[in-house]
Amino acid sequence: MLIRPLWADSLGAKSYSVYVEAGGVRLVIDPGVAAMHRGYPASPELKARWRDEAYHVIAEHLKRATHVVITHYHHDHYLWREEDAELYRGKVLYVKDPNSYINDSQRGRAHEFMALLIKRLVGEDPGSYLVRPPGRSYEDPVERCREALSIDLGEYRERREELLRKGREWFEGRVAVWRSKPWYRELTSPEVSISFCDGREVTLGGLLLRFTPPLCHGVEYARVGWVVALTLEYAGDKVVYTSDLQGPVIEDYATWIIRENPRVLVLDGPPTYLIPYSMSMYNLRRTVANLVRIIESAGRLEKVIYDHHLTRDRRYRERVREVYTAAREQGVEVLTVAEYLGEKSAFEQLGIET
Repeated sequence: MLIRPLWADSLGAKSYSVYVEAGGVRLVIDPGVAAMHRGYPASPELKARWRDEAYHVIAEHLKRATHVVITHYHHDHYLWREEDAELYRGKVLYVKDPNSYINDSQRGRAHEFMALLIKRLVGEDPGSYLVRPPGRSYEDPVERCREALSIDLGEYRERREELLRKGREWFEGRVAVWRSKPWYRELTSPEVSISFCDGREVTLGGLLLRFTPPLCHGVEYARVGWVVALTLEYAGDKVVYTSDLQGPVIEDYATWIIRENPRVLVLDGPPTYLIPYSMSMYNLRRTVANLVRIIESAGRLEKVIYDHHLTRDRRYRERVREVYTAAREQGVEVLTVAEYLGEKSAFEQLGIET
């Protein structure tokens, strides 16, 4: 199984796009890119150049691909503009369900994306693919996080209970949207095929894709929504791609990775550049402990490709130094995408030490 990261934050643009080739299948995971945020230490011109370089690499691989996976609808994970529609022509897409276990902003983006592909590639009225929402119940996915919910937090327990209570209220508000707003249905066409992948297992020419149910994009009840992660298996080889679990922060997600026991883990890191605004030191400590546990427990793990979010921070090595210590002790390589590809990182190009 050929695994090639196409772009990631260590190369200067927001992305975590990966190309996979196995058994005649050519798969691109999360073909998206966005320019770095305002506080990133590069000029606007350089940020735009890196974004354009990433776009070219991703678009070229999309043209060659037979299949595409989109794990969620943040713009650094899929190409979404009108001029990008042709890149999906003739492809089989496995995408995060655009209708449920999705926050309001991503639901809007997902429906716009579905409408774009139906109109531009299939040539039909997108409204004809809208259906009434099914009458069903919605399990709270945080309730399945038994390890995370059982942590002894000491003095922080009361604050955490408050956050969880507010999170449950927010979740119920989203359920009300899913029950009342129109849903897009899947589609199969010679021009494009779109299947919703949440919790599914698919075999393509001997390549097995095993998608998780919706997982929190970071902490419990993260307001940015849910993602799907996936395991890829081919001829005894196994790779896990985490999408945006941010570390992972949640202990149960670390246990899932350990249980999968991959040879290669393509892992997004915590957004340490947002400390203390959108990430607390408490959750950073959880994240570091979870990855250390993965490195020490996943017996066949050889390589962790560790990028996205994390490498927006020039101090990222210092922030997660216990991870690098554990990796050295266990003989596991921990590499950014820049290091994996043997290229200079964006910080190196800027003359900034990390």
